[in-house]
Amino acid sequence: MIIAKKTLDENIATLNGTFELMQDSDLRKARDLIVNANKLAFFGLGGSNIVALDAYHKFLRVPLTLVHDSEYHLALMQATRLSKNDCAIVISHTGTDVDTLAIAQALQENQVPMIIITSFPKSPLAAFGEVKFFSISEDFQYRSEALISLTSQIAINDCLYMLVAQYFGNKADQVLQGIRKTISKKHPK
Repeated sequence: MIIAKKTLDENIATLNGTFELMQDSDLRKARDLIVNANKLAFFGLGGSNIVALDAYHKFLRVPLTLVHDSEYHLALMQATRLSKNDCAIVISHTGTDVDTLAIAQALQENQVPMIIITSFPKSPLAAFGEVKFFSISEDFQYRSEALISLTSQIAINDCLYMLVAQYFGNKADQVLQGIRKTISKKHPK
């Protein structure tokens, strides 16, 4: 029970610390980039791919065209096909992964606005962001800091998703109803 309590306490501290770093102006700017994008793309490798996939899964519920691929070369190809009329959310705990930086470089070359989610404000990846969100991650005796930052990175995506869903209102509700209708055929009551 002590380990469970410490784990939950650390996750709560991570969420609180991340929230303290978030600015209303950054949230609004990110929302505006997302809702005005022709395509919204999600990029993350390794553990950050879990966060990117989770965001992709959530954003399927709003009326946007989405892009995500977990395989590096395909993700790099997707990045080269985006333009200044799109938006990319790029996630990396350290912000130093060379493959993630290559994706960010490809996006920058195409003038794609980027929302960066990382734990390190001075990382090379952070420099690419038009909007930047920082996830707090403290060392914990039994888990790596990257696992702890995953909690706050998912929470950042949740905030962005909720702002976008609220923006789209009834249009998002219609998308969600369509998804539920389709899924209910597979899972009848």
